[in-house]
Amino acid sequence: MWAAVATLLALHWLMAVSATRTKSTLFDEIAHLTAGESYWLTGDIRLQPEGGILPQRWQALGLAGGGFRFPSLDQDAWWHSDAYAMGYHFFYDGGNVLAIGMLRGRAAAALLALPLGLLVFLWSRALFGTAGGFLSLGLFAFSPTMLAHTPAMNSDTAATLFFTAATWAACFRSVTVPRTVTDCPAVSCGGLVTASSTTTITWEVSASAQKLRLDMTSTTVAVPVTGCPRYAVAFAWISASGRATPVCPPAACSAAAVC
Repeated sequence: MWAAVATLLALHWLMAVSATRTKSTLFDEIAHLTAGESYWLTGDIRLQPEGGILPQRWQALGLAGGGFRFPSLDQDAWWHSDAYAMGYHFFYDGGNVLAIGMLRGRAAAALLALPLGLLVFLWSRALFGTAGGFLSLGLFAFSPTMLAHTPAMNSDTAATLFFTAATWAACFRSVTVPRTVTDCPAVSCGGLVTASSTTTITWEVSASAQKLRLDMTSTTVAVPVTGCPRYAVAFAWISASGRATPVCPPAACSAAAVC
């Protein structure tokens, strides 16, 4: 059974990534990949933190070891936190091979589809049995919508993963389902905070769903969400692990200043 699950997930990743080889840059990919790379190189999260620090860091991991040159920080685009202007310099003015960087970043982005697909399978299996789990996983793996979105270097797949995981972990966990990473409220809620700026809707969904007490098989356990916010804050702090420095034009800074 698990070999079949792994095969479907691997096939989804392969189809999603290979289909992007001849695709142009999406409008927000230039900012996401550049911001993620800047987080790793500088420890400064000034570029587009609202786009989700976790997915941007994750996507930039695909560039590791590739010898890609990041633009100079001594320019207005950096001082004014203009992720798109910095992205233009990173993609087109730095002598980097755009096609390779895009492919590596998209391959890393699509990896987040694997735990998402596994979560779909586990949740569906808890509701409808193994056959239902495979039906849901098959629909996920070959869905044109998922195939188009999972390799995109933006926050969509990460937000979908953690929105789904947080909802399951906080509201609908069945005692018949093995405890996994996605079943842990601390990880799910914390990951959601760093994956999307629209986190607050999850608390509303969780509070409403707690009242429903859905019956998944024979017994359903409602996991309290009261501990999620503090875990989420801790997770976000660790994930960010950087500084958001104020705007400081080069002329106003001494050589020793960190701006």
